[in-house]
Amino acid sequence: MALQHIPPIQCLMTFEAVARLRSVSRAADELNVTTSAVSHRIRQLESHLGVNLFGRSDFSVTSDGAAYLATCGLGSARCNRCRRGAPAQPPPGCGLPSRLRSRDSF
Repeated sequence: MALQHIPPIQCLMTFEAVARLRSVSRAADELNVTTSAVSHRIRQLESHLGVNLFGRSDFSVTSDGAAYLATCGLGSARCNRCRRGAPAQPPPGCGLPSRLRSRDSF
């Protein structure tokens, strides 16, 4: 799958949170963003997919949204399992700098 066909991860996380919590404001609180950002991300994902994921009158999940949520739920569950299995500290030599230096030059 080409990368341009993959929706932005922020949009996927937002969609999953809104669908799970059934609230834009609670999803915004959980994600530490504004309700406007949540709405924008949902519209962006819907535009990317070409379907309405939520009803406009009551913001309930549509049948397309429910089908997509099942797919996203599997993906987020896998990501959470991977994250839990990751070591608490990165292994030595993983590319993270051990020291930062800055030179004064203008």
